[in-house]
Amino acid sequence: MKDRRGFGISYIFTVKSVTDDADVTYHMFDRRWSLGCRSTGGQHTHCYWTPYYVNDWDDFFNFQCSHYGFITGMKSIHHNHFEDRRFMFKCCGISGKDLSQCHTTFRNQFDRPNTVNVPTGSVIRGVSSTHSDYYEDRQYSWKVCKLVNRR
Repeated sequence: MKDRRGFGISYIFTVKSVTDDADVTYHMFDRRWSLGCRSTGGQHTHCYWTPYYVNDWDDFFNFQCSHYGFITGMKSIHHNHFEDRRFMFKCCGISGKDLSQCHTTFRNQFDRPNTVNVPTGSVIRGVSSTHSDYYEDRQYSWKVCKLVNRR
């Protein structure tokens, strides 16, 4: 009934890509996630997991790491009745670094794969998501920021 998945990245890496494959061809109404990683060029500080899920079943959420944090991990739980996932995120920062020139990716289409490639020198600061009962799927939009030296 419930499926728990989690991904964490070690203390010197960040997310370079987020990929899922929404395969509804075979009546699989869940996304299979993978996170690609790359070095951040510094040691992570002030890391934390969100203490609670950032969303409830079938609800919109808009999550952003606090201060100068960026996403370095993701946990989720799936429920067959709701055909939805709830999410927790791990956030970290790097001493002496700020986030700058942030932009938001376009939302993926329902029942279609979602891939976000993060440019070198950038990180994922946050994510927002909307659930559709009709499609029993989620759309995601990711907030990507450049990692720059703090002034």
